Amino acid sequence: MSADRQRMYAGCDKIIEYMLYTLVFFIPTSKSVVEVFATLSIMIWFYKNGFKAWEWLLEKRKSFVPPGSVYGLLKIIIPMGVLVTLLVYSSVMISLAVISHHFDIDGDLFATGIFLPIVIFAIFLNVLFFIIALAVARSDHGFSLKASTISFMTISLITSAFTSQRLGISSEAFLFKTMEYLLIFLIIAEVINTPRRVFNFVSVFVIAAFFSGMDGIYQRLAGHDLFRKFSMFENMKITAAFKAPNDFGTYVATVLPLPLALIAFSVMDWRKKAGLFVLSLLFAACLVLTFARGAWLGFFAGFLFLLVFTGRRRFIATLVILAVLAALTVLVAPPAIKAQLGSLSQLGSDTSSMDRLLIWKTGWRMFLDRPVFGHGLNTFMSIFERYKPADYVWIVYAHNCFLQMAAETGITGLLIFLWFCASVLGRAISNFFAEPDKFMKAAAIGAAACIIATLTNSFVDTNLYSLPLAVLFWSLCGLAAARVQPE
Repeated sequence: MSADRQRMYAGCDKIIEYMLYTLVFFIPTSKSVVEVFATLSIMIWFYKNGFKAWEWLLEKRKSFVPPGSVYGLLKIIIPMGVLVTLLVYSSVMISLAVISHHFDIDGDLFATGIFLPIVIFAIFLNVLFFIIALAVARSDHGFSLKASTISFMTISLITSAFTSQRLGISSEAFLFKTMEYLLIFLIIAEVINTPRRVFNFVSVFVIAAFFSGMDGIYQRLAGHDLFRKFSMFENMKITAAFKAPNDFGTYVATVLPLPLALIAFSVMDWRKKAGLFVLSLLFAACLVLTFARGAWLGFFAGFLFLLVFTGRRRFIATLVILAVLAALTVLVAPPAIKAQLGSLSQLGSDTSSMDRLLIWKTGWRMFLDRPVFGHGLNTFMSIFERYKPADYVWIVYAHNCFLQMAAETGITGLLIFLWFCASVLGRAISNFFAEPDKFMKAAAIGAAACIIATLTNSFVDTNLYSLPLAVLFWSLCGLAAARVQPE
């Protein structure tokens, strides 16, 4: 590789690095900024990896040796033929669905003004798929994470182009949601790969959390948040710059294990540690004031996961402190918080949980109707009306990400996603034990605890289908999977 090409790659990584910092900082406050910087990062990543793919092809061309027998030739031609057929068909169908959604193509599909854009867009998609697959294959993620990533992209493609009942909806969701999230994961895992970058990335998370937490407290005192002037939900539950208290609760519950990990592993001097402690208390107060029971459960699961890696003494001591705090909360908490805690013993009989149970039963019927590959990526709401009770007037998400995933992509898609999550968590634990540096250890296991918090909360909410929360989840997956190299 030439020195000029190396400088070009390094320059792309540097630009992407600062775009990622901006993206993460604005997750709790601005969807538009997140979208802009995610798109720019993806474009630059494709530019860099496009050159890498071209270099790889030239190397393979020089070293290629034709097979010496018909059998050897068939071993190459048959798998390649199946793969090319899959990609060509799916890319044409997705191109047709996306273009027809934005342009009127009721005429002859083979007319020059219609056929050429579809062909060009399909070729473009095939090039992008090849670049992504090659980047994953040549990464250092390990077999399980590589295989689960490629499998996740493949099943998303299949349930968009082959099995979907709403081709237009699924195709756009595949290109502009699923692939965007997956690319955010790949880019962060690839670019945030040095101690300095990990430190900066985690610092941006912490700083953004501080401003978001202050915004939540300000909203509690002033009646509206500082950034977007949102009022409190039901004049009681804080939302900060999010639209709903559950969304803010999920953000808080997901991010909070990160500063707690930095505290637990004593990675900073006492001044910074005190600052992290104040931030943790601030976020803990915000978590309580969201009244989001699912977020409380998610944080508790992530926190317990984190405690397992802090040592037996700290684990036992922390559990005792938590028990004391829980007892004090029950005794001296305001009536509204006591009522919310008391509602945990009435699950299944209160309005919120009864509504969710009805939605889950409907989602379960949707899953049983097409259990293998589902109804199609992102089709839950468009199919929901067909299965819901006649007297239920709302069209909603499943409020259980795993059930919705099973209804949309079948048991196949759900198992592949869980495989991917297990591979990311395994990579984070591996990084924890392999890293000698305390900060890197804390960042790896803290990110894993954040992922556990989101996944637990996702049993009762829509986290993976909300843009900021989905970007938060996939960003933390990238941080957990990143293999740190010397600067």
